[in-house]
Amino acid sequence: MSKFPHVLIVEDNKDTSYILRQLMEAELWNATPAYTGKAAQDLLRDNVYQAILLDYSLPDVEGTELIKFCKLLHPNTPILMHTGYDEGHVGFEVSRAGADGFITKGSGFPEIKEAIESLLIHQKAIKTSGKVLSKKDSLAHIIGNSKLINDLKSDIATFADTNTSTLIIGPNGSGKEAVAAGLHALSRRAAMPFIVDNAAGGTIELSDSRYFGHYKGAFTGADADYLGTFRQADKGTVFIDEIGNMVLNTQQKMLRATQFKEVIPLGIKAKPVKVDVRLITATNKNLLHEIEKGTFMEDFYHRISTVIIEVPSLNARIEDLPLLAEHFIKKFCAEERRNHKELAQESLDFMMHYNWTGNVRELSNVLHNAVIHAGSNEVIYMKNLNRLNLKR
Repeated sequence: MSKFPHVLIVEDNKDTSYILRQLMEAELWNATPAYTGKAAQDLLRDNVYQAILLDYSLPDVEGTELIKFCKLLHPNTPILMHTGYDEGHVGFEVSRAGADGFITKGSGFPEIKEAIESLLIHQKAIKTSGKVLSKKDSLAHIIGNSKLINDLKSDIATFADTNTSTLIIGPNGSGKEAVAAGLHALSRRAAMPFIVDNAAGGTIELSDSRYFGHYKGAFTGADADYLGTFRQADKGTVFIDEIGNMVLNTQQKMLRATQFKEVIPLGIKAKPVKVDVRLITATNKNLLHEIEKGTFMEDFYHRISTVIIEVPSLNARIEDLPLLAEHFIKKFCAEERRNHKELAQESLDFMMHYNWTGNVRELSNVLHNAVIHAGSNEVIYMKNLNRLNLKR
């Protein structure tokens, strides 16, 4: 973490923005204000910030849309959502859009400062781990003792310490990114960057720029050189989620990049730049069907799928739910500063027989909501499972 981070404050209330800037600068942080979503977009095209404090309600751009814009240009910059709404659904909404944290406007500056510092530390831990973790520690975030999960951990340990391109398949919310993180943490590249990206959305130009970089003047709004994901991750690992949504033009360039281990940034002075990365991808789609439909290149499929690892759905390993539930409840009680809670037996029984179409991500959201809804109670009852009750 930079000792004195540069934070972009996107806040339409000028008094609030001014106070936040003064408090940050008193900590020797750098702070830049943007009073509208459009102003923030202009600044993000030209500058790189260590963190973004983003108002949920802006006069011109939806908060969730601005999150997606931020993540498209700067996928590794943490975003802390700052909102006047103290409702669980807002947190879930911005989390789905890509926000890294959520804090209400009733919070004091010490809490905001702590939240930003926590995100910065977490981001540094993801991009550059300081040491190669033990096998046990590297897989500690993959929770469960079922045969399916133990087999998955065994596959990760087997395939981690190679340079082989790896495709992770499994349903949405099943934990594919956690598998990718485990592969990196157990590899010889563990002390080097681990860059996470998403193939969904964006124009071809922006997509190519995001992966391969660009030089100043390459296109409208390119007012400074940008390295791109592959050069940022040199000597490390690139993980691209939702690879099935990547446009054919970018697939072709990605195939070349992985085959010749070089990228060509956008711009008139562009020339090949050598890179050394391990590519890990993930999808919930059947790529063989996408090949038949003509939306995915067969050559690219064979390039990224030398090793295939399948992540099971939560329904397929439902015996792991009690351990997962205990983990999430402990995590969210700490985050929300609530007293320790346990699931009532009726709640656990219901969850064990529930159809988890959203998998581990849905379970996480359900329990985050339940921790908030339960308030000071030490037991999470059926009435607290709001997100499940909505579907009953």
